[in-house]
Amino acid sequence: GVLILVHHVITLWSVGDMCASGFGHNLALIMLVMEATAPFVNFRYFMSKAGMKDSLFYLVNGLGMLFSWFFLRILGVMFGGYLAYHQGDQVLRLPTPQLINVVTTFSLGGAMQVFWFYKILRGAIKALGGGSKKKIHVA
Repeated sequence: GVLILVHHVITLWSVGDMCASGFGHNLALIMLVMEATAPFVNFRYFMSKAGMKDSLFYLVNGLGMLFSWFFLRILGVMFGGYLAYHQGDQVLRLPTPQLINVVTTFSLGGAMQVFWFYKILRGAIKALGGGSKKKIHVA
């Protein structure tokens, strides 16, 4: 819905600003690599709408989403924060709009990544038997 639209507008603005202003190309690249999780998210949506929530493929896709989210998004945000910290003298010399871009993108964006990872992890625990007793169909 609306939150997805806002997310994509902010991401496009942030990456576009980094590229157009000549700063943060390494941070923009990290943000773009994070999008490699999108196929797992999209497959999950379509399988859910197709009534395939009890299939083995849905479970395997969910685990792929869990691991890719952790390695690409959680560790990606941490690595971006590490880079920004170690380039702190350069980051602090950025014009105010670009400084706001870097700080908000990685702080608010990082918080969103952790929130969604928590929800994905809870779903994985539930699907693997830590929650409901749903039967998985191998078809």
